[in-house]
Amino acid sequence: MNWLEKIIAAKADEIAAAKKRARESRVLAKRRRDFRDFAAAIQRRDRVRIIAETKKASPSAG
Repeated sequence: MNWLEKIIAAKADEIAAAKKRARESRVLAKRRRDFRDFAAAIQRRDRVRIIAETKKASPSAG
């Protein structure tokens, strides 16, 4: 097996493991029932209501 075949085999294993983790995550997400009521949360008057998004890096930063 040459170095390119080794890289391809390693990537295939990595992709298979990632697909398995993704399937497991989807199953766990579907089983969850502890969701907060979004509409009720933003309608509350006794607290500050903020909708925000955080990002690892700016897309314009390159």
